[in-house]
Amino acid sequence: MDTPQALVAVRRTRRNVMAMGKLLGAGLVGLALTSRGADAASNGGKPCFLRGTRIRTVDGDRKIEDIRIGDLIVTKSGAAKPVLWVARRRYRRSEGAR
Repeated sequence: MDTPQALVAVRRTRRNVMAMGKLLGAGLVGLALTSRGADAASNGGKPCFLRGTRIRTVDGDRKIEDIRIGDLIVTKSGAAKPVLWVARRRYRRSEGAR
């Protein structure tokens, strides 16, 4: 059974996007992309994407920072699910990716 939610965080802008189902972005699903590389386990398996990562929507691929509430994201199974929540958090450069 698929997880009902997925959280996406973007380094530097730390924009978080929550959508139903698993996300397809840059050909990766469920990976944490950090300055140290890809790591599926470092954040509990929640997909994290760097700024500029393309996310598949019903209208074509878009940068993660351009995703908005209500946008339809294409899931791994090919279904379109709406973005439910968007938030932003800033970190100091010294904190780095965890």
